[in-house]
Amino acid sequence: MYWSMAVEQRLYLLFLRPAVRDVAGRAWEMYLTSRHHRCAVTQPTGDMMIKGSCLCGGIRFEIDAVRSLTHCHCSNCRKLSGAAFASYVHVDADKFRLLSGEDLIEQFESAPGSFRAFCRVCSSTAPGKAAYLTTVSIPAGLLDDDPGVRPKLHVFTGSKAPWWEITDGLPQHEKWVPGFAPKPQS
Repeated sequence: MYWSMAVEQRLYLLFLRPAVRDVAGRAWEMYLTSRHHRCAVTQPTGDMMIKGSCLCGGIRFEIDAVRSLTHCHCSNCRKLSGAAFASYVHVDADKFRLLSGEDLIEQFESAPGSFRAFCRVCSSTAPGKAAYLTTVSIPAGLLDDDPGVRPKLHVFTGSKAPWWEITDGLPQHEKWVPGFAPKPQS
């Protein structure tokens, strides 16, 4: 089915939250830019560059290498994603580059000392780095390219949705993976 750009724009604007409709023109321009970016054909360069962006395309980033991909079942991640769990790729901070959108990133303190980043235009969860870790956590759904890794484990299975069964055989951790819990503040 082929849609005209006018129909596509109306559908896009229909799904914007009312609070961001005042910047809808800018959001639409960013959407078109990101849409064009994703559809562009590129030649392989020999370097594995993984690109990603938020829904409106305002926040864009590149990754050199992904360390791991995990599924989190904590109640915060379930509520942020609106799903049974949230999937994240974890990247060494020096392998992550924010290309655009730093001014669009807002933060919400979801638990004492735990901040969630999101795009103020489209509300996509954005990449974030906990102060106590050397890695950046990126919602896997933001990736435009294959990260080259597959899910490694499940965390916070002790608070998973009661209607969801984990059947994939991956390791499960009741809470934090040992060694990755927040450090007590002194």
